[in-house]
Amino acid sequence: RAIRQPAADEADGYFGAVNFDKSMTISKGILLWFILVVCPFVGVQPADGKLCIKANDSLLNALDSLIMLDDYFVSIKEKRIEQLKRQRTSTSDRKELYSINQQLYQEYRTYNADSAIVFANLNQAIALQLHDADKLAEAQIELSFAYTANGLLAEALKAVSDICPEELTRRLRSQYFGQMSTLYSRLRDYSSDNPQLFNHYNTLQKNYQDSIFHTATPDET
Repeated sequence: RAIRQPAADEADGYFGAVNFDKSMTISKGILLWFILVVCPFVGVQPADGKLCIKANDSLLNALDSLIMLDDYFVSIKEKRIEQLKRQRTSTSDRKELYSINQQLYQEYRTYNADSAIVFANLNQAIALQLHDADKLAEAQIELSFAYTANGLLAEALKAVSDICPEELTRRLRSQYFGQMSTLYSRLRDYSSDNPQLFNHYNTLQKNYQDSIFHTATPDET
């Protein structure tokens, strides 16, 4: 099928225009920790009020340290991305570009789904140019994951609609089943108001989940 290849400057625009909002980089774990540990102290007035204040101060200081640590890891990720961007502009070799795009995809996949979609699309186009079926399936699976992460479930399903799992290598087949299990679990969750559809997606999700254990490589079990 015809796939529009995003221009290189379009891809650069995606990750070049990303503004990393520090308030959004705090992990869910840190926020959950704050809610469960700090919040119970707020508004509590024990007999020893000074002790409560000290406890709150200590917990808030600990939270500040965790936020600073989170910012540190974000900074490291941004440096890796910038380095990969420089590598990407210094080569025209398609196989090397595919490898760099995939590394950028991995950096973005849980960080910025929109940019992950761009690089998965770029690799899909490169795989078609190389006539490499494995690379094409890999890019399609990664594109489906990025769409799923963005809540674009119809697009995620369409991205892998041409894949025949029997023709995949064992590694790619395991990845395919894993992505399909994740995708149908999302579709199931969005169908809770339709029992028939919910059960249908639930059955598919379990089938794909079972298939993972039959195809997983030794390092995945």
